[in-house]
Amino acid sequence: MSFAKNLRGQILNEIAVGTFDYARHFPDSSRALASDQPPTSAPTVQQALAAWLKSKEPEVAHSSLNEYDRVIRRVLNPAFAGLTLAALDRSKVKGLVSSMSGVSVKRINAVLLPLRGMIADAIEDGWLTEDPTSELRIQRAKVADDIPDPFTPAELTALDNAFPVPGMVAFWAWTGLRPSELIDLDWRGVNLPKRTISVSSAFVRGQSKATKTRAGNRVVTLLPPAFDALQKHDQHQAGRVWLNPNTMGAWSSTRPIVELWSTTCTRAGVRYRPPKHLRHTYASMMLSAGENVMWVAGQLGHADWSVTAKKYARWMPSAAPEAGAKALAIWSANGQQQ
Repeated sequence: MSFAKNLRGQILNEIAVGTFDYARHFPDSSRALASDQPPTSAPTVQQALAAWLKSKEPEVAHSSLNEYDRVIRRVLNPAFAGLTLAALDRSKVKGLVSSMSGVSVKRINAVLLPLRGMIADAIEDGWLTEDPTSELRIQRAKVADDIPDPFTPAELTALDNAFPVPGMVAFWAWTGLRPSELIDLDWRGVNLPKRTISVSSAFVRGQSKATKTRAGNRVVTLLPPAFDALQKHDQHQAGRVWLNPNTMGAWSSTRPIVELWSTTCTRAGVRYRPPKHLRHTYASMMLSAGENVMWVAGQLGHADWSVTAKKYARWMPSAAPEAGAKALAIWSANGQQQ
């Protein structure tokens, strides 16, 4: 125990004075072997992040690894350029978070994920004595794009007529698929006789991959507008259902849809909202019409129905103009009885 305590004190002192050599102290560490950088007297944040990323290669999916690499190259390395691990403190991390003004909490946490992973390894190996991200509370108002803003029935009709792929908007709005699920939908997953589609994959970062959760792997009911959209669609009965009209091939990502969407909204005379609000529209239409929230959650691929109720139970007068009449009748009856 005294040896370990003395070694720890020696390492901390070397880090402080800038003479620490990680490979000398931990020659058998996987992170030391993973790093492509030669041993240095004072490890930098950039070197530690590179070693952490290398160590994750056999553990995580290719798409996740690419996302970590993108965050490290574009955000973390520039933010902590030239900074040693010994100099990484809470104020530096807070400065990074403050620089991401207008970014959603979800995105900020995604950026911090590689940093936190690297810090955990650094503490385990004796590079750091405390976690500068601990007790970090990220509270940010919702970004406008994250707040559900459903389309009205009239807007949906106008958008479906204006979008260059016939029926795609109507199908999207009446199935509530995620954008990545929509572009990965294959004709093999379509069952027209039963009026259902099977959702088991999503196209993310250039790859078709299984849905993230068990709830995401689901069978979605084709309501009449969605069924009609497929019936009118050019049925190749092989490969992807919805194709990019500019290439007549599969969508390479959701970005081309976003690029087409702005023009579509203008042509349709509809106030712009990102296309992901078609999913919000589906959920809001179902809930405001009185559909069971657990059924809606299942259709959306939510594991927890309370998430569905909290996020999507918004008022849509155009979808349910008679809503509230039953409650009013009950209250009126009770008042008369008194």
